Amino acid sequence: MSTRYRLIVWKDFRLWCKVETHGPMAKDVVRDMMALLSPQAGYSIEMQISCEENRILETGPHGTRLLAIEPIFTTVDISSLDIH
Repeated sequence: MSTRYRLIVWKDFRLWCKVETHGPMAKDVVRDMMALLSPQAGYSIEMQISCEENRILETGPHGTRLLAIEPIFTTVDISSLDIH
């Protein structure tokens, strides 16, 4: 499983959006978003990372099938990440 990132963005202390990204360009997306949404413009960002997931399965007469994948996110300190 690749690492998933979730950015929770506030503007002027109000929830503005949530963005999830994963895949080969995920770190670039996070880096670009953080550069565009600066504290000087009134934005604050909480970052969450998912390195684990829950899988919801169904077992029946035709075998087992995957119904859903649910990422498990943990809030992390942005300054501790190596996203450069």
